[in-house]
Amino acid sequence: MKRVATAVVFIPLFYLLVKYLPPVFFFLFVATGIVIGLHEFYRFHYGPVFSPSVRLGLILGILVSVGFYRHDLVEGSLLLIGAVMIILLFHLFSSKDLASSLVDSSVVLFGLAYVGWFLGHLILIRD
Repeated sequence: MKRVATAVVFIPLFYLLVKYLPPVFFFLFVATGIVIGLHEFYRFHYGPVFSPSVRLGLILGILVSVGFYRHDLVEGSLLLIGAVMIILLFHLFSSKDLASSLVDSSVVLFGLAYVGWFLGHLILIRD
């Protein structure tokens, strides 16, 4: 019953968001979803600790969503390549050993691709 009540409230609000409000509100909705999704994804690996790798992933998730919203400014593949370079350079100069840095880089990159990149396409679909 709780899910039905949530759907009864959420579906009309989502329709109003997509149909009548300016695109910036939909962008903020998706960007919020990306940040929440990335935070949940990174909690599986890092636990409740808010490490620098989690902060980097959340910031890059916001930048990816901005890149999808302003796709006229930044090419998508350039954005992804830049994010990979930033992640690898960040973990290269961290004080951790190589094995844990490689695992952290993989987790941040996979979370960014799986959550940020795929949910960001909702912004392109809306346009």
